[in-house]
Amino acid sequence: MDEFRIKQKIKKLDRSKLKISTAVIAWVFGLDMLYVEKSIGKTIAFYMSCLFLVGTIWWIINLVMLKSRVEEINEDIDDTIIELQKELHKLDKTNNKKVV
Repeated sequence: MDEFRIKQKIKKLDRSKLKISTAVIAWVFGLDMLYVEKSIGKTIAFYMSCLFLVGTIWWIINLVMLKSRVEEINEDIDDTIIELQKELHKLDKTNNKKVV
């Protein structure tokens, strides 16, 4: 990958980090699984379970686990950004050797 594409990917990943406040708002409407995990199936299963009142328990458990799920996903994004920055640094070193 060239330097421009790596920088673009880093910016895109940085913008894709999840916000806990947005996740809580999504949780209120039962859409937190869709926001955090991008899982339509789990969201549909949640709404189906609400018909049998099991969804209420699931809804409360999701609130308790919400912050850690968001932080875990953001840590994965940060790890990917770090790897891309290392690749960018190696690319810079290679380009500097060619110039000298």
